[in-house]
Amino acid sequence: CIRRFHDHAVFHSDLNAKNIMLDDKNKIYLIDFDQCKFRKGNDWKQDNLLRLKRSLDKFSSKSESFNYDGGNWDSLLFGYNKR
Repeated sequence: CIRRFHDHAVFHSDLNAKNIMLDDKNKIYLIDFDQCKFRKGNDWKQDNLLRLKRSLDKFSSKSESFNYDGGNWDSLLFGYNKR
C-alpha cells in the first residue's frame, strides 16, 4: 500500500502506525492526508519509510499488546521492494 502511494509520488507527511488501518479482511488503508503532498524524485521515500519504522518501534516499546517486531519490518520492506 505504501509503495503504491510512493509510486504515484504521494508523500505522506505523517506516516506512522496510527495512520495505517486494516479491515476485517486485512485490506490496508492509509489515512490522514491533510498535510500530504506530491514530491518529485525518490530521495524522500527512504526517509518516509524510516519515519514509519520509528513509529512502529515506539509503539512496540510502549505496549506489549502492539504486535510488532523486527521480522515484521523485514516483511514490510520485502513487500515494498517486490515488483
